[in-house]
Amino acid sequence: MGNSSCCINTSGSDNSIINEKEIELIEEEHISDLPDEVLSYIISLLTLREAVRTSTLSRRWKYLWKTSVSNLDFDAENMLGSLSPSTHEGWQERTSKFIEVVDQNLKLLQDFKVERFRICSPLDSRHGSNLSRWVQFAIISGVKELHLDLYNKSSSTPHDRLYNIPSGLLGCGKKYSLNHLHLSCCTLSILRPWPGFEGFESLTTLSLKYVFLTEKVVEDILSCCTLLEWLKLEKCNNLLSLKISSPSLKYLEVNELSHLAEIRLCASSLVTFEFTGHMVEICFENTPLLVNLMLHTVGFHSWDGATFALTRLPVYNILHLESLFVYNTRLYLEPVFPLESLPTFNKLTKLVMVTGIPEKDFFFWTVTLMKVSPFLKALQLHLSHLKDESESREIAKPSNFFHSHLKFVEVNGFAGYNEQIDILTYILKNAIALESLLIDPHPRFYLGDGKWKTHDRHCFLSRGERQRIYELLLQESQHAGAKLTIL
Repeated sequence: MGNSSCCINTSGSDNSIINEKEIELIEEEHISDLPDEVLSYIISLLTLREAVRTSTLSRRWKYLWKTSVSNLDFDAENMLGSLSPSTHEGWQERTSKFIEVVDQNLKLLQDFKVERFRICSPLDSRHGSNLSRWVQFAIISGVKELHLDLYNKSSSTPHDRLYNIPSGLLGCGKKYSLNHLHLSCCTLSILRPWPGFEGFESLTTLSLKYVFLTEKVVEDILSCCTLLEWLKLEKCNNLLSLKISSPSLKYLEVNELSHLAEIRLCASSLVTFEFTGHMVEICFENTPLLVNLMLHTVGFHSWDGATFALTRLPVYNILHLESLFVYNTRLYLEPVFPLESLPTFNKLTKLVMVTGIPEKDFFFWTVTLMKVSPFLKALQLHLSHLKDESESREIAKPSNFFHSHLKFVEVNGFAGYNEQIDILTYILKNAIALESLLIDPHPRFYLGDGKWKTHDRHCFLSRGERQRIYELLLQESQHAGAKLTIL
């Protein structure tokens, strides 16, 4: 409704002031004149609490929310406020209040069609009957997207206290209903012969975080999910070996499985594989359609993203990549690779490099990967906004090498250091087909599945510094038509 305190009408010869209440009445009448389909869509965008409150607007609105609510999101923090470290009794009282509120709402929503259902609260096996009742409600209501986020931020939940969601419960509803399942801090019981459970026949998306898994459980999950296309495994730390065998899987993300030593990929439809964690042996047994690869290694190892791409991918004949994302942590060691023995990625058109090392070393690895990708069209660099104050050392700069297909370059986290300018100078001298170079001082962070978040901290380059760098880089450009932008 209207935010202004008053509105002045000057349409006639006499000016008049309409007060705020009159504006709200006018606006309410106009909104109420909209068709039910439009109003239902508007209500569907509200939280459950906001949707219920619309019932007080008028007689027409009284029951409209009941046919419009399809997204049930029960988030304890949003509903009851943040929980500060306090007594056990305080936590119990808050949990009891959350359970009471959820139960009260679900009583109002019997026989509803639910599209998305989410529980976000630090609950465990002690609340198993409540959680199972809520899950059953969602499944019987024909839910398509189910989220159980039971993570306790203040402390980790012991394995024997995790809520165990039985697969038979997930199979009790409408057939081919559940498409997306996201579980955090619980376990799945799929090894028992639950009556009526024939597998997740419609599941296409599965995300498991802090979920207790074994190799056998992963194998059984994949065998039950015959249509699964998207799988994310995050911080399921007890896994030692991971074999992904699925003919339908297209996207796989493996994120910080700290005990993992080996991954074997046998997924004939896999298009995108994203790995974050300590470098492990990755065996590409059957991935003929893999075109997008992300390697974000943490810690120091004889392999990292760049060295793995240059040495291990050729072993499995993974040279048909179209997009390669490398988070580089390995320092420059000389000699590294004779250029003539390196593989060639003839299909690679997009390269994303994130620095985790001094940028003189990052320069070497970036240029090396550019050279082995002769048809590269887009380059994205994520630089460190903090200057490396360690003792500088000289390294051999890569020789010039013309990149005749590189058209678009984006640089994030630019702070104007000499090492960063050296990288851009090399690009401008050698990218003879360059069309656009965009430089942004703000760092960006990768969220997974192609999504990024820009850091909102203040990153400042003075107008004079921007102008100096702009003129310096403009002199290095070999292509007069290239657009150079510094934000």
